[in-house]
Amino acid sequence: MVHLPYKGSAPAMNDLIGKHIQYHVDTVIAVKPQIEAGTVKVLAVFSGKRTPFLPDVPTLAELGYGNIDFASWGAVVTPKGLPPAVHDKLSATLEETINNPSVAERFAKVGFEPGFSRYSDWAGAIGKETAEMKDIAQKAGIKEE
Repeated sequence: MVHLPYKGSAPAMNDLIGKHIQYHVDTVIAVKPQIEAGTVKVLAVFSGKRTPFLPDVPTLAELGYGNIDFASWGAVVTPKGLPPAVHDKLSATLEETINNPSVAERFAKVGFEPGFSRYSDWAGAIGKETAEMKDIAQKAGIKEE
């Protein structure tokens, strides 16, 4: 395999559909429209469990590639020094919104599994994930370019 960096999902998907590349790794959200249109076939998911959006698609672990569990996530960030009361109110509102069934239903329509986590040590959580990714890259012989 040869890694080809793309400037986003859309150009990569165009090249996949146009048969200029043979495979592409992306989020369920990015490929869901093409899955529904029947223009792509999903071989596996990188999560630790099957996704409810693609229940018939196995995980990489199920296919014998080890205990792989990559999750795609997003974050809401604020300026440094935000007053704790504002931070707490914002966090509570986000958590309430994400846990609202109608919001979860809207997320599901686009292939997103909502979840909310509060991190008292955000830098530590990012540092842990970064260290895990570096370890995987080293074991695979992936070099920084």
